[in-house]
Amino acid sequence: MLLENRLLTIRRHIAIAIFGIVSLIACTHQNSYAQCTPPTSAITGSDSVCINTTSSSGLQSYTPTSNFNTFYGGYDLSYINDGNLTDGTIWGPGTPNPYELTMTFSSPILIDSVRVRSGQYNGNYNKPDTMKLYRGTSGGTILTTINPTYTMDTYTFSNNGLNTVYTWVITPPGAYSSIREIECYGKIFDYSVDNDPPNTYTWTITGGAQTSGGNTNIITVDWGSTGMAGEVKVVETCGASKDSSLLAVNIHTLPTSSITGSTSVVENSTGVPYSVAANTGYNYTWIITGGTQAGGGNSNSITVNWGASGTGEVSVVSNTGCGNADTVKLNVTITTNIDRKSVA
Repeated sequence: MLLENRLLTIRRHIAIAIFGIVSLIACTHQNSYAQCTPPTSAITGSDSVCINTTSSSGLQSYTPTSNFNTFYGGYDLSYINDGNLTDGTIWGPGTPNPYELTMTFSSPILIDSVRVRSGQYNGNYNKPDTMKLYRGTSGGTILTTINPTYTMDTYTFSNNGLNTVYTWVITPPGAYSSIREIECYGKIFDYSVDNDPPNTYTWTITGGAQTSGGNTNIITVDWGSTGMAGEVKVVETCGASKDSSLLAVNIHTLPTSSITGSTSVVENSTGVPYSVAANTGYNYTWIITGGTQAGGGNSNSITVNWGASGTGEVSVVSNTGCGNADTVKLNVTITTNIDRKSVA
């Protein structure tokens, strides 16, 4: 009997051990499909856009700074992006080789082309030998290397990253170096998450289309022609695991809801309420047929004083900085007191 009890105890211990091993394997397998570490960041980008907003490249303003600030004759950095091709910035004497010119933008931007004119105000002198453009600091990603000329030339290049800072590393021809103008063109409607190499990012756009960025952490979007509640979603793949982030985007002008209010009123009724769902930042223009608007102004909720019996109508057009939405109408029957009594 004692032997049997010992055998039962041993069997129970073996069963518990096996269960623990199986549980550990199961937990380990489950964790291999957990979320990414660190988790996918929130999406950065505009959550309010107009219909037909595109990511086409445009001229962007920036603030120039340099690691060498000795200038000839007062021709300092204020000349380098003032839109005037006659004068320019002249470094020197003693310009270091190389020196840096940093362009800082007010928000992250994807630069894809520049226009550069070098040389002095009084002739084709002291053009830099080479100019290398980096995304970020001079330790960042190199985008292009140019040999600037005395004419205003355009240089295009591939760029799949977003930054507020772009840096030129410039090789001067000697003690002086002169650049008349640098213009930067870039895409401003971008969406991004924090980059965690070698992870990949799959984007889904509702209400628009991805136009660049592929499976990187930053993309550009062209928004469609329909006002709606749109969406930007990204799925980050990190090995066998996945994680996601989502940003709701209002594509204006949003459609106006149906009008709520009485469709049958007694003639000469006053203060009858009508309304539509409110969209933040919108104005509402109301038109009343068969009566007059009594209150509410350009808000989403008004009151109406109705006139004599007949056919009436309430219509409204909502408006934002992106234009007008389609007109919404509500037909109203204006009855006499006699009509109401006969119905009763």
